Amino acid sequence: MYLQEQIKRILKEEVNRKYAKSSENLTKQIVNYLEKYFKDAKTKINNGGYYVSCDVCVNGNRIIGARFFFGDSWDDDDDETPEDQFKSGSILISKEFVNRLSNLLRIKKSNIMNVIDDWFEDKYIPLIEKEGNVNDIYLTEIPDLVKESKCVFVEIPENITDEEMIDYIDKHTGYRKDEIIQQVESGEMDLRKLYLDVFEREEDKRINGDW
Repeated sequence: MYLQEQIKRILKEEVNRKYAKSSENLTKQIVNYLEKYFKDAKTKINNGGYYVSCDVCVNGNRIIGARFFFGDSWDDDDDETPEDQFKSGSILISKEFVNRLSNLLRIKKSNIMNVIDDWFEDKYIPLIEKEGNVNDIYLTEIPDLVKESKCVFVEIPENITDEEMIDYIDKHTGYRKDEIIQQVESGEMDLRKLYLDVFEREEDKRINGDW
């Protein structure tokens, strides 16, 4: 009996060792592919007040999108800021990209998504914290797959007036016109930054729909 138990234990240890080695090799394959694929990726980081976002784009397509929320509300509460308590972090990955990688490496999609989750935190969280002016953020939710979409980068149109920007913000947000003017004059609001954020959000919705 004792000999049988020893044999079982040795076999179990060998299986676990081989499994761990196999898992490590798979992770290395995925990470190597990610490093090459995203070598020249374009990154867009935006501080939206109650959230900070990061889009990682390759060849004009948004492959990874992450959102980090702050404050006590899940809604678009403009009173919340990244100085409030960190609430959650989520990551959305292009299902087309994961499908391609799964077929190429013959690896389960769930394994790929888990590796991307860890890889993204290691590679992009420090950059997001620096450019988004936030601290101690991390991914709290499991990765999710979404349809691949186009990256949207916009610039403020030349010769646009402050009045035109205020009218646009008034039309596409919950801000009232008099409220915008008051906050701009008091220095509480950066008109050009807010206009650019709203303009980019509306263009993204026009091109990609709700993500």
